[in-house]
Amino acid sequence: MKSTLTTRTLLSIVALLSVALTGGYYLLFQEIRERATHTSDMHNQIEEAVGREGYLLSLKTTLADVKNDVAFINSRVIGKDATVTFLDRVEGMAKIAGVTLATDALGVGAAGEGVDGFLEQIGVSFSAEGSYSSLRHFLSLLENAPYSITFSNVSFDRSLGKDGVKVVWHGSFKINALLRK
Repeated sequence: MKSTLTTRTLLSIVALLSVALTGGYYLLFQEIRERATHTSDMHNQIEEAVGREGYLLSLKTTLADVKNDVAFINSRVIGKDATVTFLDRVEGMAKIAGVTLATDALGVGAAGEGVDGFLEQIGVSFSAEGSYSSLRHFLSLLENAPYSITFSNVSFDRSLGKDGVKVVWHGSFKINALLRK
């Protein structure tokens, strides 16, 4: 009887130890799973931060690469409050060319496709008077001006001057330039 009691006690102890070890293993693996989940979350956050950092670095490099191009384009666009300055420069070009210039009309409208709403188009109509070569020189100065200028109408007309002898050329020009809103 004593041997059966000892056997039962040993079996009970072994069963309790098995339950305790199983519980211990369960808690150990539960801790391992939590740490693995935490590590995976941290890894994902690091990957996301590295990706964001790479994107920002790429964007910074791109901005540095296009800085000169943006400056060039901005130099070709009339500033928001620079319409009067633009007209003064055109009149200055007329003086350089030896042309008498009058501004007939000035209008601002939509700039067209591909400018995303931050630019407008300024249209200016001029009448000019002078010699044929001075009118051509004036057009050349306009064409080579540091603005994005397009000619939409150019016409020349020849007539006799007030003295009835001298030939005078009259020019009519309509130009369009980009204007920053």
